[in-house]
Amino acid sequence: MPAAPPETPPDDPVGASGKSVWPGQTAEQALRHITLACAEDFARHLAALTESDAPEGPHRARIALRQLRTALAGMARLINRPARAAVEAEARRLFRLLGHWRDADILMQHDTTAALAADRAADRAARAAAIRTEVRAALVQAGADRFAPALRARFAGDGWHRRGHKAARRRRAPVTGIARRALRRAWKRCTAHRGGIRAMSDAERHAFRKDAKALRYLSDFFRRLWPGRRADRFRDRLETLQDALGMLNDLATIRARTTPGHPLARTAPDKRARKALRRSERDWRRLRKAGVPGV
Repeated sequence: MPAAPPETPPDDPVGASGKSVWPGQTAEQALRHITLACAEDFARHLAALTESDAPEGPHRARIALRQLRTALAGMARLINRPARAAVEAEARRLFRLLGHWRDADILMQHDTTAALAADRAADRAARAAAIRTEVRAALVQAGADRFAPALRARFAGDGWHRRGHKAARRRRAPVTGIARRALRRAWKRCTAHRGGIRAMSDAERHAFRKDAKALRYLSDFFRRLWPGRRADRFRDRLETLQDALGMLNDLATIRARTTPGHPLARTAPDKRARKALRRSERDWRRLRKAGVPGV
């Protein structure tokens, strides 16, 4: 019987490779690698936000949770439904808790000097501090610090496996097969959004952003499977598209959280929104023309 592929590359210690998988791994090894990396990432940023008010903490913790959910969805054929549903529900709950902190940071980050003065900077800062305190307390109550250890323990065993010979063959198969399928499905969801980005409502643009973000994370997970300049350009364009869509989403959050006469509602969106729309339309047009490498 041939030896099983290594859990990590011989020349790459655990953690140094981030969340990217590599050729030669089985689908099961790849999923374990991604989930372990996401767990470590979340635990690290959760610890940071308990000691610091820096916006990177909650933002990066949310990214780790979204990456985890993307991996579970993309490789769902390997996981039984109860296991996936349990992890997904807890990840979504923590993601939403951290979202309150993130929204407060968005309002602070996009304040202009004049708008901040008009809205009483001290009051806004005090409100943001209160939200951080509330979120920290809610995370403690939710047992957020237990999420990463529980995730590691779950995927260390085999209780998450789907039953049957077909499921076992999928787990033992090279990761390239399930990776290609996940990328194909993610690309199909993105291209299902009809019309230009400029014509989308805030809600439609937000849905498109989430689908594009899933495609980006999957592309990062599987970047070693299809290396090359074309793949690098694809990921670079996805990143700039995400930056532009993120700016548009932040401005939509400002509009939703402020009254029409509020200084931020009047000053924040116009120029930056036009620029972000131009960038996102350009990048999406180029991505659609190029297609997904490896698919």
